[in-house]
Amino acid sequence: MSDEESRTERRLLAGQQLLFCIGILINALLIFSHKQALTINSTVEITTTKNLPNKTAAASSIIIRSSRGNSSPLNVDENGQRWMTFIVVCGNGETDTVREMKRLLTSAILLSSVPLHFVFVTEQESSNRIQTMFEDDLAYSKKPIKVDTWILSEDSVKNFASLLNYNLASHHSGIWGTSKLMLPWILRDVDRAVQIDTDMIFLDHPAHLWNEFDSNDWLYKMPIHNRTRPSSICSCIALLKLDRIRQLNTFPTLMVEALSSKPRWNRGGLYKVPHGDQGLLWAMMLNSNAHVAPLPEQWNADRCHEYFDVLKPEEFKPASVLHNNCDFGSNNFGPAEEYFIFYDKYKWHWLKGEGAEKHAVNVTIHSEEAERLGDLFKCLKEKGE
Repeated sequence: MSDEESRTERRLLAGQQLLFCIGILINALLIFSHKQALTINSTVEITTTKNLPNKTAAASSIIIRSSRGNSSPLNVDENGQRWMTFIVVCGNGETDTVREMKRLLTSAILLSSVPLHFVFVTEQESSNRIQTMFEDDLAYSKKPIKVDTWILSEDSVKNFASLLNYNLASHHSGIWGTSKLMLPWILRDVDRAVQIDTDMIFLDHPAHLWNEFDSNDWLYKMPIHNRTRPSSICSCIALLKLDRIRQLNTFPTLMVEALSSKPRWNRGGLYKVPHGDQGLLWAMMLNSNAHVAPLPEQWNADRCHEYFDVLKPEEFKPASVLHNNCDFGSNNFGPAEEYFIFYDKYKWHWLKGEGAEKHAVNVTIHSEEAERLGDLFKCLKEKGE
């Protein structure tokens, strides 16, 4: 690279960083000034706990706290490292999800001060692309980042759907939307996680979203815009208590009951699931409100639910995550479109760590689906007999 090209790149980086900071400041001022704005004031509290007797105690040694009084332990791996875990389902579909999710990851990395654990659930080709993406562009980062890729075959998802008598064509998300329902059994070593779609970006510290975990009995927490129809529950971003979902045997018991109960809200007979995994979660919510809790709408600012021009004062709604709705059509966020443009153009080598701030980013690929899903399929078959 010539000296002139190097100077040009440095000027571009400085300009983009200035634009980003100005945008964040404007958004923060709008949120602060609006009477319905949510005050978070979260901090990351790090303490040292000696002689920890078990994994649960170890998890409590790093707590994310918010002004709402929640305390949200991070996940702890076999080496004692604590992580904030985000699951991204990114199999082949209507969009190039691997390309699309890069801006999501950029926003999370830039805005987070907590070690990040990214878990990707996908097929073999996309897994290879993810591995190459990190090896080529972010082999070392300024903060701890852990990457796990789980390879899931489409046949496994089809088998799962057939055992539930579940129509994969009921929603455009198809196979990979349905695979979200299988996450607790694929990720048996993870207790809690945030599942987030590839077409989103963070405007706020990801730890503030993690603060939505609490000690209540819910299993899933996600945006619920209207309880009267399944199209208004959104699993594009969801907090998952994976350990409780497994403990309560959500599959097959709770879901099969929702499908076979001939509920009062479904006068036509057995419930035929619309809107993919969201329709199934909606049915479970109606059967037991305690299991699916609402996530504040600021975490899913999208076009589907009338979030046009979300950052204009006259149309003000707090926004901590912007959702581009699967890249259908052009961005339509008004001023907020600049955030998508910024993250699209941000280069990953600017995130690389050096010296004392140099952490290796290791990508681990897993393909143990037969072993991990065997119990789930066995239970579903027994319920269907």
